[in-house]
Amino acid sequence: MTLPIHSLQYPSARPLLDGEHKHMEYFQSVCAGEFSLFFERPEWEQIILQGSLAEPALHHAALAIGALTRSRYHPDTWQTSSANSFSIRHYSIAIQDLHRRLDGSSQSLELAVLTSVVFSLIEFLLGLDSQVEIHIQSGCAMLENL
Repeated sequence: MTLPIHSLQYPSARPLLDGEHKHMEYFQSVCAGEFSLFFERPEWEQIILQGSLAEPALHHAALAIGALTRSRYHPDTWQTSSANSFSIRHYSIAIQDLHRRLDGSSQSLELAVLTSVVFSLIEFLLGLDSQVEIHIQSGCAMLENL
């Protein structure tokens, strides 16, 4: 089930911009389900969708993933260079938001593990394969501390 997002607020109460709606909708309708397929666990889709609505870091990461995936599957609707610029900007904001949330608590550690998974997908979509491995290794190391 995909949640309608036109009436939803950005986690910090800033409404989505028009250009952001299409990327978030694409993320919700196409990309979130791919996490369930990859991990072979249906609950991953809900975890990712809920996280993208509750956590600013995951929200910006979702926008980046939506734009990159949409430009990959539908290059005629959005140029790759525009998608990359948009995505890198939101990925950078996601990293900044994550850093603000890290406080050593178990909740922030869980968020860090989840974002390492999501960030690895962004790095993959950007073609930065060496960074994918770093995110996965970091996430696994954090899981050992949970």
